[in-house]
Amino acid sequence: MKITAVNQNCNAQIVLLFSLDTTVVQINEKTYDLKPYDLLIIENPEKKNITLHFSNKCLFGVLDF
Repeated sequence: MKITAVNQNCNAQIVLLFSLDTTVVQINEKTYDLKPYDLLIIENPEKKNITLHFSNKCLFGVLDF
């Protein structure tokens, strides 16, 4: 897990995003509005490439089996 405000590309099986502040996260083409301390879990069983854009800092981590 790391704190990031930089765009990320990953192909992990599970991606964890924990918002530290009000944040807009764009995942590929879809946007999500996160409130402080929200947790977003992205399941990616096919391990496709995911592009993430953050409007503020988030705690970002991956689980890859």
